[in-house]
Amino acid sequence: SIGSNGGRSLIRRIQCLLQEGWNVRIRHVYREANKVADALASIGCQSVGCIMFDIPPAPVGVDDQLCLADRFGVTTPRIVAL
Repeated sequence: SIGSNGGRSLIRRIQCLLQEGWNVRIRHVYREANKVADALASIGCQSVGCIMFDIPPAPVGVDDQLCLADRFGVTTPRIVAL
């Protein structure tokens, strides 16, 4: 998780991008429905600075299970405490 200062900075940057006049729709997608994005976010949180990949890293390669699951719409149940 990003600290509060990092979070505020990120939100400010997103707001600036949204003011560029683009047609943008933001919506929440649970991690269970987009495992590739969740895996990439986890990789990003383990690193300092910007990382660029020429090809997707494991475990999110094009022929990897996560990518195939996302491509075919496979989801896993989300457990919610009541």
